Amino acid sequence: MRNATVSRLALVLVLGVTLGAQTKPKEPTPDAMPSISCEKAIATQNRINRYFHGSVVPTLGACWAGIAGSGTVQFTFGFKRDKELWVPAAAIVRSTTLSAADADRALGCLKASIKGTAFAVEDDDKDADAYNVHWSFPVPMPRNLDEAAARMNVNTGGNRCGGSEGPKEACWSCWYQPVFGWSWCSGACVGFSSCSSIESGCFLKYPKCATGSVFGNTAGLVKY
Repeated sequence: MRNATVSRLALVLVLGVTLGAQTKPKEPTPDAMPSISCEKAIATQNRINRYFHGSVVPTLGACWAGIAGSGTVQFTFGFKRDKELWVPAAAIVRSTTLSAADADRALGCLKASIKGTAFAVEDDDKDADAYNVHWSFPVPMPRNLDEAAARMNVNTGGNRCGGSEGPKEACWSCWYQPVFGWSWCSGACVGFSSCSSIESGCFLKYPKCATGSVFGNTAGLVKY
């Protein structure tokens, strides 16, 4: 009798888990899209790096040079849409190998340099009204391409979005397995800020999202 009770309990638990896994979200956002190709992700990373290299990095100058430590600091930048431009909204330190004081100084430098800048909205942005950019910056800043390459080419392992200096995947995309017709949410360097998996596919949700490094993209070193 006890064995039969245990078996029934196990069956109930299995059914509960199975049914729970099949439950659909109540209000999925209808932003379902296919996975983003590697080429498209690199194009997005390069687009954002052109903005950083063109409008932000050149003004860091003495402020960045005044940071005492050495390492990497990763930021999350919020951008909001202003007609056909993405303008800065907020910035925080996501993670760092620097001391808290050095990371705070780096954040202050970037906030000052990013003020008043913007980059253009493109067709791929569709009707998104916010963009989350997770980007890493080295301290000190490389003085030339050789120094940047030496840092970027160090193999530290893990899923990096921009060589060894880049952050780990901070975005989401929907991946599709054509043989069985399966699709699922998975971390990605470029995509959306959240994703819900349901029986019929994925629902990717705004804000748009990109992860990378100021000197690298998914393919390796960025050259400007």
